[in-house]
Amino acid sequence: MTTIKAGDIFKTREGGECAVVEYRGWDDVLIRYADSNAFECSVRAEHLRNGKVKNPYHPSYLGIGYLGVGRFSSESEPFAKWRSMLRRCYCDKYQDKQPTYAGCSSVPEWHNLQVFSEWIVSQPGWGELGWELDKDLLAHGNKVYGPETCVLLPKRINVMLCSPRDRGGIPAGVFFDDRNGKYLAYCNDEDGKRKSLGYFGCVDDAFDSYKPFKERVIKLIANFHREKLSPHAFDALMRYEVQR
Repeated sequence: MTTIKAGDIFKTREGGECAVVEYRGWDDVLIRYADSNAFECSVRAEHLRNGKVKNPYHPSYLGIGYLGVGRFSSESEPFAKWRSMLRRCYCDKYQDKQPTYAGCSSVPEWHNLQVFSEWIVSQPGWGELGWELDKDLLAHGNKVYGPETCVLLPKRINVMLCSPRDRGGIPAGVFFDDRNGKYLAYCNDEDGKRKSLGYFGCVDDAFDSYKPFKERVIKLIANFHREKLSPHAFDALMRYEVQR
């Protein structure tokens, strides 16, 4: 078997290369990956020979995301949030099913699981059951996930903020009833129960009933969660205006 020595180059199954820095034993070979991060680590000689060494900076998830070096692994709680965010931004199949995410991206530093995780675990609302990562509240129509645009919100608020799909010009909260030829305005209340707001002769009147009702519900829910929301998320919810 060929002796491993400093300077030897080996290919990895990930498609990259690494160089031996120092051979210190069969179970302790110091290597350096041949990329801009030049990450060094110790590996077993047999793993080096068969390419089974893993570069933590290799974009192993959707060709974008990488685990990085730190305390967070694929078994950590933030990993699911990170993976879900990257799917919304960079998975074509996901966007085919959810076209509202077309054109979304994340700031480059959030491609690193460690950076994303350090941010999210420091946020108000982290650890609360059912809370979700939101990118739209602080900047309406925003398409970029990042620390300046994202907050954690209770799911029932986040659902209310989601942009509705195009329904032929009929706005959210309004339904045309063929049986009586009128427009029904409806909205979930603060308890999540669907509430009818009445029938109207034109779509504008129906929406004008829906809009203030929904804004009031959002404020009620925001006040209920005020102690757990970040201050800027709470302020944005109190100023929130329903868009047609």
